Order: sequence, then structure tokens, then C-alpha cells
Amino acid sequence: MSGLRGIPEPTLSAEQRRLIADTLAERGALGACPACHENSWVIGHGHSLLTMGTDEGEGVGLPTVSRICANCGYISLHATAILGL
Repeated sequence: MSGLRGIPEPTLSAEQRRLIADTLAERGALGACPACHENSWVIGHGHSLLTMGTDEGEGVGLPTVSRICANCGYISLHATAILGL
């Protein structure tokens, strides 16, 4: 997987990103981008927190890692707990 222009310096090491890519591949998360149909994925450079709030403004976060299409920028989020990461 190659890098992306305009993305900040990684907080995940190259080894961690390789582990994420390998884990996704082992689980069958392969194939072309659903938006542009290219197969040019890179692993995001850090963890993301998907927030799930309530109407009262309180909420929780779901830790995720991302896979980003290097062609169109489509982002695929994957829950780290499910992946065992």
C-alpha cells in the first residue's frame, strides 16, 4: 500500500499499518473501492474515534482504523475491537 498526499504524519508505525492490512485481508476485507472500483487502498495513519451520541449531547466512541482509497478518497472504517487490534 502506498502513501497519500495531504495526510498528516502517521501515529501508527509501518508495522502496525501492515498488521492492520494483513488482518483485514485475512478477514476477507479485500477488493475494489465501492465508489470508483479501483483497488488502491492505503491504511489510515492513525486510529479514528467514531462518536455515537444521544439527543442530550452525551455519547460514546467506537475506536476504528481506516482504509482509504488512494484514487478517490473513499474511507472504509473498521472497528478495532472486532479485529482484535
